[in-house]
Amino acid sequence: MNRSQQSRREDKRRRHEQRKRKDAARTRRSDDAPAGDLEPLLVVLAPPGREPPRIEVPAERMSDALVSLMEPFIPWPPAPDELALLEAWLLLGAAVWNHTVGQSGAVKSVAECAHELASLVEVGRDEMLAIIDQIAARKRRLFPSDLRFVVDVRVVEEAPGRARVLAAGAWYARR
Repeated sequence: MNRSQQSRREDKRRRHEQRKRKDAARTRRSDDAPAGDLEPLLVVLAPPGREPPRIEVPAERMSDALVSLMEPFIPWPPAPDELALLEAWLLLGAAVWNHTVGQSGAVKSVAECAHELASLVEVGRDEMLAIIDQIAARKRRLFPSDLRFVVDVRVVEEAPGRARVLAAGAWYARR
């Protein structure tokens, strides 16, 4: 047997061993979960007329909705030195959003956000109250059925001159 035949046989044997190891690993993964550990599925049917209300899931991501809400108030795209200002505006928008859906405490309160924003831009108290009213009216007009509350808002600089808005939303279970 010459060297090329011997080399081919060794390659074939090596591939066979690799295949056996992969198959053994797959089998181990599927055998890890014992069959008796599955929990039964419980289905509860409500009597007619007592069905729970359906939640309409918004198609728009929370970050996109928040930027749309705050569009008239924020500089977009932001300059690299305006990221803190952008985040302050978005936090105010998130606090007002939460207030309009009847939730508080997820992000800072409207008063805290307004106070922080007022320290970044020169806005008087009456003007800030008017802005808050405009944001609330805009939320009710643009997103009347969106009952999510904003959990978190961040502005992250991806690259010089490029920023990404990250916002997370959730629902409270209403009882």
